Amino acid sequence: LLVVCTVLAGLLALTWLQNRSVPAFGMWTISFVLCAAAAGFVVARDSLPGLLAIDIANTLRFLAFGIAWQAARHFGGRKGNWVLALGPALLWLAACYLSLFGDGLRVRILVASPVVALGAFAIARELWTAASRSPWIARLAAALLAVHGAAFAARFLFVVFTVGSQVAPDASI
Repeated sequence: LLVVCTVLAGLLALTWLQNRSVPAFGMWTISFVLCAAAAGFVVARDSLPGLLAIDIANTLRFLAFGIAWQAARHFGGRKGNWVLALGPALLWLAACYLSLFGDGLRVRILVASPVVALGAFAIARELWTAASRSPWIARLAAALLAVHGAAFAARFLFVVFTVGSQVAPDASI
C-alpha cells in the first residue's frame, strides 16, 4: 500500500504539473501523499509506543479522505465544506488526546472503519456525479472507491460480530 500510494501520488503530481487548470489533481496528489504517510506509520507501528502509529495513521487517512472529497467536489464543479472534510481527523485527534479509546485496537477499528467507508462512498458519489466531465475514468475511480468503502464496512461488521474477542495491536485486520 505504501508503494502504491507513493507511485499514485507521483503520477498525480505529474498530471497536475501538466494540467494546472484542474486543481483537483493537486489536491488528490496531497491526498495520496497523506495515504502513503499513513501506510508508513502502519508499517512502523512496532517502532512507536502503544498504538501511537495507528492513531497517527488514522489521522492522516482521515485528512486524506477529507481532501480527496474536497477535490472530487471541486472536480465536479461544486463547493466543498472544509469543516466537514477535516472534522473527522480533528475529532480523532481530540479523542486520542483525551484517551477515549483506551489501549484497545477494537474500539479504534469500530470508530475508524465506518469513517473510512463513509469517506470512500462520499468520494465515489462525487466522482460518479462528475462523470460527465471525464466519463470512464471518473466512473472507474468511483467503482474502485465503492469497493474500498465496502471492504471497510465489512471490516467493521467483522469486528462487531466477533463480540468479546480482543483484537491484538499487531493484528492486520
